Order: sequence, then C-alpha cells, then structure tokens
Amino acid sequence: MPKKIPETTIDEILKRTDIVELIGSYLSLKQNGKDYIGLCPFHNEKTPSFSVSPHKQLYYCFGCGAGGNAIRFMMDLNGTSFIETLEDLGKRVGIDLTKIKGNNEETSHKKLYDIMDLANSFYNNQLRTSTTKEAPIEYLKNRGFSGEIAKKFQVGWAPPGWNNMLSHLTKQAIPNSLIMDSGLINESRGKKFDRLRSRITFPIKNRRGQVLGFGGRVINNDKPKYLNSPETNIFHKGSTIYGIHEATIGKKIDNLIITEGYLDVISLSQAGLTGVVATLGTAITKNQLNLLFRETEHLIFCFDGDKAGKNAGIKACKISLEMLSDNRQIDFCFLEEEDDPDQLVKKVGAKEFFNRTKKQQIHDLLINSVKDELNQGASDAQNVRLVEKAKPFIKQILGQNQKRMAIKKLASATSFDEQILYKEIVKPIKFSPSAKLGKFSNKPLTERLASLLIQYPDLTKFISVEDLSFLKNLMNNSRNIKTMVDIAEIHRNKPATASDIFNYLEKSNLSREQLFNALPLSRKDAERELIDGIIKLRDKTTHLEIKEIYKIPFERWTDEQKELVRKFTTRKQYEPMN
Repeated sequence: MPKKIPETTIDEILKRTDIVELIGSYLSLKQNGKDYIGLCPFHNEKTPSFSVSPHKQLYYCFGCGAGGNAIRFMMDLNGTSFIETLEDLGKRVGIDLTKIKGNNEETSHKKLYDIMDLANSFYNNQLRTSTTKEAPIEYLKNRGFSGEIAKKFQVGWAPPGWNNMLSHLTKQAIPNSLIMDSGLINESRGKKFDRLRSRITFPIKNRRGQVLGFGGRVINNDKPKYLNSPETNIFHKGSTIYGIHEATIGKKIDNLIITEGYLDVISLSQAGLTGVVATLGTAITKNQLNLLFRETEHLIFCFDGDKAGKNAGIKACKISLEMLSDNRQIDFCFLEEEDDPDQLVKKVGAKEFFNRTKKQQIHDLLINSVKDELNQGASDAQNVRLVEKAKPFIKQILGQNQKRMAIKKLASATSFDEQILYKEIVKPIKFSPSAKLGKFSNKPLTERLASLLIQYPDLTKFISVEDLSFLKNLMNNSRNIKTMVDIAEIHRNKPATASDIFNYLEKSNLSREQLFNALPLSRKDAERELIDGIIKLRDKTTHLEIKEIYKIPFERWTDEQKELVRKFTTRKQYEPMN
C-alpha cells in the first residue's frame, strides 16, 4: 500500500499556493471585483465564464461546471494523478514530497515511465538502423508516410527475435520485477520473451506526453494484425486515447476527430487535419469521453463503412448520451463500405475527405439505430414500439435542449406530436413539501439533503454530473454538502450498503441521530425532495452571485454577468426529470 501523505502536508501546500498566481501562469486572468475571470481551459468559449476566487482559493466555470482548488485544477489540466500533482505543487512552494512518501506506489509508477522511455528510444533506434529483411522503413514509405510524420508520432520497430527488448532492459540494470510489470515482456512455462516482435510500434501517450504502453502492427500477413500492451499500473485502455498528446500540445482546438486505429490518426494528421485521435481497439468508454471533453466541446466520430464500423458508431452514440450537455456537440461520419480513413484521405485529400462520408448528428443516429433494431415500418403500433424503445435512451441525455432535439427527431420519425412526446418522456415534477414533513422541513436545506442521501444513497443517480460538479464547488463551505458529495462518490463506485454509510458517518464524526433518525420521508417523497432541494440550492447560490454582481456598476458588467442576471430574472420554472 502506498504511504499516505499527511493531511497537514497537503494543507500546507494549498496554504502556500496562490491559486490566482498558479492559474494565471496558464491563462490570462482579469480582475473583476474581488475575483478574477478568464476563458475556461476545460472547454471552448468566447465569453469568459471561468472565475477564480483569491479569498476562497477556489475556481469555478459557469459554462461547463469545472471547479475546485489548486490540486483539482492541475490534475484536470495536465491529466496527472493526485500524488503527481502534489509533487509538482510541492516543488513550486518548496516542499519536497519524496522525503515524505518514501518507497511507495507512485515511485514505482515513475520507474515504469522511465522504462517506457527506454523502450521507446530502443524501438525508434531500431527503425532507423534496421537491416532485417522485413524492411520496416520501406513498408512505411509504401503506405505513404513521410519521415516527418513518423518522427512526430515516434513510430518505431520491434525487431524479430525473442529477447531483444528483454536483453536491452536487463543491460540497463532494470530489476526483473519492474521489467515484468511493464508489460513489455511475456512469460510462458517459465520462459520470458518480448511481447512485440517484427512489428511497427506506436507509443501510446497520456496528455503530458508520457509513454504508457505500445501498439504493434505486423507488416506481413501474420496474426494478430495488431497487438497492444497489456493493462499495467500506468496503462489503462479504457482511460487512454491514442494521439491525445500530439493533437492537443500547444494548440487550441475546435474539435477532435475520433478514429478507430493508429494508422488512421497518422494518415489524417499527415494530410493536414488537426485534432485526430483514436480509441485503442475497444468501444469508447466514459473515461475516454471525459478525457476528450476536457479538450473540446465538439467530437466527430469517424468510422469505417462496414458492419463493424456502424456497430461501433452506434455503441459510441449510446454511451455518449448521458454526457451530452447543451454546450456539447457530437457528430458521426461513416465512410463507404469499401473505405477506411487511412485509404480515403490518401485518395481524395483532407478537403474532400468529409464530403465523402455520411454525416449524422447524434440525435439522428440514435433514432435511426433504434428504428433499424426494430425493423421499423410505418404503422401506429410500430411507431408506439419505437417511442417505447427510444424513451430510455432519450432520458439519459444530460442537456435539456439536447433532449428536446432528440424528441423532435423522434416526433418526425413517428408523426407523433412533439409536445405530447415531451410530456411522455420528460415528466416535470411539481413538488411542494407536504405537511407530513413535520420538524424535518424546518431543518437547514443542506442538512435535509444530506439526510436524504444517508437514508437513500441510491438517490445519487438523480444527481447529474453537472449537479455533482456544482456541489463539489460548494463543499468546502458546508459539512453537509461534503457529506452529500462523499456519499455520491461512495455509491457511484459500488452500490452503498447501510454498513458503508454507517462506517462513513463514524469516520467523519457525524451524528447518526441528527442526520438519519429524524428523517420521516418515504423513498418517493425523498426523491422529489432531493431534486427540488438541489434546484433551490442552485437558485440560492445564483442569487448570491447576482447580489455580488449588483454591487458592481452596470457599465462594468461583463456579457456573462448580464446573461446570468437576464436568465435568472426571466426564466420559467425548472423542469427536473423524474
């Protein structure tokens, strides 16, 4: 187990860190009253919505909901772990964590990164100096790749033979245990041998440019055609995107193009398309989507036109729904059946590439895919089946306007009235606390909400990603809100049991009697109270923000501040989902 860094040390790092100075070293900030504002680094925007509070030592984006302290900012910006971030911040303020950590898991991670660098250099050198009959350089040239693009993506060569990499690492005095932990070497029946042999290699990097693992492709007819590094302590396929470092380094990108393979990324990049990345031979995951949405609000999935490509597109569509907020856009492009991105862009060039694809917005793909699954005709009965089949997918959509767009597409496909479908799929909850709440209704709002989640932790499914981000931004100022966030995190990892909750209460020195026993609500009433309470909490927070805005002379209001006041004073009643 890794040695825990004392809370006092973490607090000292935060105490010595000036969050305005830290964030100001990465983006331009302008003072706005007591706070500072700038363009959010976590989503594309033209009007500043990113606020930094020197008093609270916190930041918050009113556009995408990102928020937290200096540690959270650096973790999200650089894609680093908690310990790595603390190390970086510690160096800035003169605190050496290496003396505190000792020999822990993070030290092991650093050694694995070092091994990956050694392996990458080895593969790169082998490509330049190879004299084998396979002729990897000739293969790359025949595929139309330039030396410049190969250098940019650090394409390499794993030579034939059973122990070239093993011998190389052993000569570097790397302990055998770490060599095996790297995933570069396989073992069978007591014999060790190189995992990648006679393959073109593609280093897989994180956003910071650290090599996590490798992909390998044969240049003949051997099987399998592609072989990736196995999962290791630093390489997790479901949380990694190939090409993310090259696509984002030193750039502000409008969109990201997600393809299926290494060669697609390299070919499209060489042709002049920017922001091209790839999944690692698996369906897109939520972790990968989170990584992509840190860089841009617009994703373009590009798939082969064959059956496998279409199925991959449909899977990506459905898993993306609950992350589809109103400020995000997701499009899909499918090639003709005989094409793939690598071949097509070389044939027609970057300008013509997307004109040769079949484009669909995510709402169209969703409805069309459900329709195809049902082999949908045009009868009333079949249209009812289509609505029932599409309903749970539409309910998953995060943004209310995005939800309306999907319902509009569904209405068009079924000839049903759009407003009727909206009422059927998105049922507004009108809730006013009943008399049976008794003394409970007199408790502070945050205490009531914490009590609800303690008794019914599964209600966290009604807390959206945006709501959770909002609560995290407030939790330093409220023990009750911290309790809500903690329970949400406990339950999201695995369904929380009563024992889990009680253990948490005891560790947190919270009173069961105060927060639990006084709760008289049924589960259904609790559900409604929670949704209503979060809305009230948002309103209260927004109201306080607006009070601060009114203290500023009107001529100094930003466009964002004007829009916030306008929305709050003219908006209709919220319509939370059931």
